[in-house]
Amino acid sequence: MSVNQTLLDFRVAPDTSGNWIKSVGDKIREVMKESCQVDKPDFSGANVMLFSGQHGIQYTARMFPDGLVTLDVVQYINGCSEEKVLQRQDYIDLRDKVNEALSCLKADFIPTICRGREINRYHDTSDCRMKEYDFDKEVFRQQSEYQDVWIAHSARYGNMLFLDLEEMLAESDIDYTKALLGNGRENYKDKNILILGGGDGGVLNELLKESPKFVTMVEISLCNKSCRA
Repeated sequence: MSVNQTLLDFRVAPDTSGNWIKSVGDKIREVMKESCQVDKPDFSGANVMLFSGQHGIQYTARMFPDGLVTLDVVQYINGCSEEKVLQRQDYIDLRDKVNEALSCLKADFIPTICRGREINRYHDTSDCRMKEYDFDKEVFRQQSEYQDVWIAHSARYGNMLFLDLEEMLAESDIDYTKALLGNGRENYKDKNILILGGGDGGVLNELLKESPKFVTMVEISLCNKSCRA
């Protein structure tokens, strides 16, 4: 079960009386009726309206005091034939019609995300931005004593390892791992090796192929507290 969700943002010039919110609401109703074949909202409040359209589509319009108007479009796509699933141009057309009706100062279209997939393709970066992968299957998942271990397959990156939903390593990173080992310039045979960090195991895995005498891997995640320099 999954839904497509697309966000449309608009900016209008609010008047000091506050009557602009009602005017915007009336104009959005007109656009919904003419463009989306929805006669009236299922719910209407002071600054929010919810419409139910054809083909599993829901529209939620919100008006904010500073002139921001948002329109969220959600379509339940399970069992929906391909020709009835909204496409990029449909959202752009809707954006343009609302933009014209409201005489907006600004109108934006944010690309569609697909929610509720069997395999989640969306993950965040360290600074909380969203990125999307092309995962097509789950390879492995297990909650160990220490962390959640998850491996998913990507057509672009191969198998990718996540620990506690944080991206660690992918098969496509092999060149980077070999570069850390010196790309063949170092001889590790019968030597004692110390790895600082390396929690994903990529360096360890490649080192063991070089027949070292012994490898010690030391966790350094607490260094930011005990080694401030």
